[in-house]
Amino acid sequence: LSSDRDEIIEVSALKVHCGKIIDRYETLIHPFQEIPSFISDLTGITNDMVLNAPYFSDILSELIDFIGSLYIGHNVNFDINFLYDSLMNAAGVPLMNDYIDTLRISRKLYPNMQHHKLINLIEYLDIVPDGNLHRASQDTYCTLQCFLKMQEDVSNRFKNPSDFFAL
Repeated sequence: LSSDRDEIIEVSALKVHCGKIIDRYETLIHPFQEIPSFISDLTGITNDMVLNAPYFSDILSELIDFIGSLYIGHNVNFDINFLYDSLMNAAGVPLMNDYIDTLRISRKLYPNMQHHKLINLIEYLDIVPDGNLHRASQDTYCTLQCFLKMQEDVSNRFKNPSDFFAL
């Protein structure tokens, strides 16, 4: 939960072209510490599951190559802080990617929603997850579905999509 004291235990990324998934990257990550029971209960990821997983430094270059220059996520600062800190610790390289935060878009596009957590947005947009929402692959997939629906909503509500960003 904190990039200062905790570690990445799972990574998932999707490559998307014209709204279609064209490639996936998923792996568990071996942390240098025990996974707290709270995190195991939340994610379903246990210490046994990551025992033979690669360390973050082992997947670093292929992950960065896969991500490319643009990152889309929900509450993206949380993920970016972990990736930034992990990259700095493993390679001394800062993460310099541009990013789009679906949380910020949600707050502007749906101001009447009481909460804008990913689960709230999924429910609001009638997206049906097919697994545990606190697993990286499911969160990544649902974030993409939210982003695509929000793109559609912006197109339907604004004659010029740049008008949305002027709000």
